[in-house]
This record gives sequence, structure tokens and C-alpha cells, in this order.
Amino acid sequence: MEARLGSRNSGPTLLEILWRWRGLILFSGAVGLSVGVAHSLLRQTEFSSEAQLGLPPSSVGLGSAQRLASLVGATGLSLSQTSFTPDLLAAVLVSPEVLDATLQDSLSPEVTSEYGGKAYGSLLASSAETTSEMLETGRRKLTNRLSVNISAAAQTLNLAAEERSPELARWLCSRLVWHLDKALRRARITDAKGRFEYLASQVSHYETDLHGAEEALMQFTLRNRSVDASPALQLERLRLQRSVDIAQASYLTMLTQRDLAAAETSESAPQLVVYSQPTLPYRPSQIGWPFLTIAWGIVMAGGAWALAVLLTAYDQRLGGLYRLAAAVNQRLAPTKQSAFPTEPPQYRHASSG
Repeated sequence: MEARLGSRNSGPTLLEILWRWRGLILFSGAVGLSVGVAHSLLRQTEFSSEAQLGLPPSSVGLGSAQRLASLVGATGLSLSQTSFTPDLLAAVLVSPEVLDATLQDSLSPEVTSEYGGKAYGSLLASSAETTSEMLETGRRKLTNRLSVNISAAAQTLNLAAEERSPELARWLCSRLVWHLDKALRRARITDAKGRFEYLASQVSHYETDLHGAEEALMQFTLRNRSVDASPALQLERLRLQRSVDIAQASYLTMLTQRDLAAAETSESAPQLVVYSQPTLPYRPSQIGWPFLTIAWGIVMAGGAWALAVLLTAYDQRLGGLYRLAAAVNQRLAPTKQSAFPTEPPQYRHASSG
């Protein structure tokens, strides 16, 4: 009896717990396998199309990154950011302008026969009654289908878009890239036109100043044919010549900046570099059904084993508590009938049987 109590106080090992609760663990594992099979059959197959994007080799003169991002409604950029980085592309990619334009694109019958001719947003939000509801719901679901990874070392952006068929996944990735380039191009042109108008007015202003300085120098030269004998006249001529030089340098600087801004308004100026075109996936992007089923079985069986360990530990703690209460009761009132049971309920039932 003492040996059994001693072993009982030390507690069973994990293998003993596994054998004792083998029925519960096996049943939980079978339930997990069944859930895994059902999950594999009911889940929608997803394919992932990937593309690699980057910035043009030379982005000098393309304007402020923060200003362009604000024109397309992109958020998440630092207010002090003025250089073009892949973070700008990522912010513009998930902006409402790019997402809404993609949702409103029409699907071709070659991509999907069921939704051919309809807007892509109707595929994501089939129960939407209005366009605004479709855009709001589709924007949220489309964001969940996108994966954006930024490589700071390579200065590239990797875009992955998931859909129910390979053709639809590649179509979605291609349209996102196209609308991203269009949004950046439109924002750049809008920004460049504003700067061009301002610089054109400054060129006119500096051109007027230059003509005035040249006219003043010419009039001084006509009035004073010989200035060699007068130091005051020499200084005045040098001052007028210096004014002409400053006005000419300012005019040429503004003229150069105006011409650069005019070049940025061209539709053919590069804004986005596609290093890798959207791929056509040939296998689903999710985990295979055998691995999913086994994973469910392991999770359920592991959970049952953990529960068995907790129940066994609770049983051991409860049994020790009852024995401690009985010992205290016998020490305080040895002649009276104990107010506490001397054994845990499970042991008392076993001894009465």
C-alpha cells in the first residue's frame, strides 16, 4: 500500500498519461483528420502570380516623392521623404486610386467565363447593391489577396496576387502593375505641369530683369565713351556689368529648370521598371491537402494530450489536498469523526467497492 501511495505521489510519466488517456487522444486525432479532410475539400484553391518592380535607373527631376504620393492618396510615408524608394511604390500600390481602378476593370471571357464582361469588383463583392458598397468591400478583400515584399538592398518591390485560377491571378497582377504605373505617371505629370507654370512665370520675370540690366549698361556706355580717366565711371561700369551677369545666370537657371519640368510632362517618361513580368502559376499556393489533414490531426491529438496532462495534474493536486486535510483533521480532533473525507472521492469509491 505504501509503495502504491509513493508512486501515486510522485505522479505518472508522460507515457503513462498517454496510455491512460489513449482513447481520448485517438478520438481527438481522428476528429482532427476528419476536419482536415473537410477543410481541404471545402477551401477554395488559390494561385499566386508574382512580379518584381523597381524604380527607373535615373529618378532625378521626377519631383518630390511625398508630393506625388499625396496626389494619388497614398498614406504611410514620412513627411520628410523626398526621394523615390520602393516604399513609395508600396504606398501607391495599395492606395484607393489603384485599388478602385483595378476593381472597376472588366474581366475578359478568356480570363473567366463565369464573370466575363463584368467588373472585377463584382467577383469579390457579388452581394453588393451599389457601386460604393462594391468598392468598399472589394477594396478590403483585394488588399487581403496582395502580398508586398520590399528589398531595401536591391531597391525592388516583389508583388504577389492570389486568385482562384492561374489566368485570373496573372490578370490581377498585371492590372495592378499597369494602374500603379498609370497613377504615378498621372501624379508626376500633374506635379510637373504645376512646376512648369511657376517656372515659366519666373523665366519671364528674370528675362525682364536681364533686359533691364543690359539696357542700363548700354545707355551708360553710350553716354560715357571713355571711362579710363575716371575711377568712378569704371566702378559704375563694373557694377552694371555685374548686374547683367547675375541676371543672365538667374535667367539661364530658371530656363533650364523650366525645360526639365516640360520634359516631365511627357507621357513617355519612364516611371516604373518591371524587372519580372507577372508569372502564370501552375500549382496552387496553399499547403497540400495531405499536409493540411496531418496538421489538423496533430493539432487535435496534441491538444487532447495537453488536456490529459492538465487533468492528471489536477487529479494529483486534488488528491494531495484531500490527504492533507485529513491529516490536519486527525491531528486537531483525533477522537472525533473527521469532518473531511480521509480519501479523495475516487479513492473512497474504489475502497468501498
